[in-house]
Amino acid sequence: QRAKVAFESALRLDPANFDALQLLGNVYLARKDFAKARGVLETALRIDPAFPPLLMNLGNCLSGLEDNERALVLYDRALFARPGYEDALFNKGLVLNKLRRSSLARICLEPLALKFPERIDLLIEYAKSLLGVAEHEAALETIDRVIALDPASAEAIDSRGTILAELGCYDEAGREYARAIAMRPQDSRFAMHQSYLQVLFQEFTPGWRAFEHRFEVFAATTYSQHPLLPLVRDARRWGRPEDFDNKRVLVAAEQGPGDNIMFASILADLAARAKSVDLALYPRLEALFARSFPAMKQQPWDALHDRKFLSGYDRVICIGSLAHAFRNADASFPGEPYLTLSPAKVAAWRARLGGGAKKKIGLSWRGGMPTTRMEYRSLALLEFAQLLARDDCDFFSLQHGDVAAEVAAFKARTGRDVVVFPAQETNDIDDLASLTGALDAVLTVQNTNVHVAGALGKPCFAILPAVPEWRYGASGDSMVWYKSVELFRRAAGAGIETVLAPLTERLSSLEIGPR
Repeated sequence: QRAKVAFESALRLDPANFDALQLLGNVYLARKDFAKARGVLETALRIDPAFPPLLMNLGNCLSGLEDNERALVLYDRALFARPGYEDALFNKGLVLNKLRRSSLARICLEPLALKFPERIDLLIEYAKSLLGVAEHEAALETIDRVIALDPASAEAIDSRGTILAELGCYDEAGREYARAIAMRPQDSRFAMHQSYLQVLFQEFTPGWRAFEHRFEVFAATTYSQHPLLPLVRDARRWGRPEDFDNKRVLVAAEQGPGDNIMFASILADLAARAKSVDLALYPRLEALFARSFPAMKQQPWDALHDRKFLSGYDRVICIGSLAHAFRNADASFPGEPYLTLSPAKVAAWRARLGGGAKKKIGLSWRGGMPTTRMEYRSLALLEFAQLLARDDCDFFSLQHGDVAAEVAAFKARTGRDVVVFPAQETNDIDDLASLTGALDAVLTVQNTNVHVAGALGKPCFAILPAVPEWRYGASGDSMVWYKSVELFRRAAGAGIETVLAPLTERLSSLEIGPR
């Protein structure tokens, strides 16, 4: 505080005092007051746009504000002004890890790890980069070195649990998470990691309870702009169905569209107990949910920022938190379809798919984002070549985004075609679901298409990595959320080849009804 007062006094006398500006900015940065730090440091940058420590600290500030791309630009400017600048290189690696650009993070961190073999924070980040490029054994060796240096490092023990989980060593991973939690019970990250493992193994009661820690863990990232963050602590008390009896409830969307569709299976349970249920959704979900849940009034997303508006409800809750109350045993997952399509839209899509006796199969080969294990969840389109060579099936892309060029290159190489519709025609989830409803089945990796097909009761063949997302369970060929989804689990480190035979058999046995 005394330093802050001194620097502010200096700036009142000389508003262009470069040293006072950058030092005051660093004081705000140390307090994690990133907004104030940014203003002061940007003022200093206008005076000297090439001072390496200033560039780096402003990069740290922007990283704190989740403006990570601009942070990387500033780190690069600092490194250009001072080649080999170790602090900038470390912070750049940290941000690249956060963005799951693991190969680039490794390039930044590896020379530092060799130079400073006893620097714990550096070694932990280096281990994360190794894990991100599937160098599991090297990551484990690095994190074991950290634990040897500091056996009390809860961060390292938690990281060891994550590495073991990625290796499929679930029992050991669970023990490491429990150790980390015992050492630092206030750290929500450790409980969050444990929750993924618990739900993966269908330990739903403790898993959903720990899942509520996602708001603290992602408060600066995924949920940073979510308007319900101030209300989350209240929502944690509502872990029983009777907590919603005769209550006016507002349910808000969160996470990705697939998660919202999955958790929407709980809305009927909630409506059976509540006085009323209203929904605040992402625009892509509004049309489909309006038709599927007509008794639930849709409220504008912006209303979530209005505390007076929210006070008109007895319960305001994010949709994922409903599982805490309503999905605590296998028997509580009905698995039946619950989304309603427009018959006219489905008919229009069927006309576009064409007639004939061939089976109409929707195809998707990428899932997630760089920050959500995309590299583990996705496959190359070329890996599907043998399946797409079938003469009894026509394949239609359900892949999100513009994939026309990718499919054209695949066709030029293999001679096999996947029909691609313009991306804007399926961006709205109602349109995507209508296309799915017109198909005979869906063949996909872990992504939104699993949830759309499952919630419609459409046959879905989902290809999983050896270590799947928590939604899919640790073993078995079915998932509790949807009866129509069949799971095909790849071998560790393998592509589609280990599930080609059962997928081929399943496509052959698929029966199609009248169109």
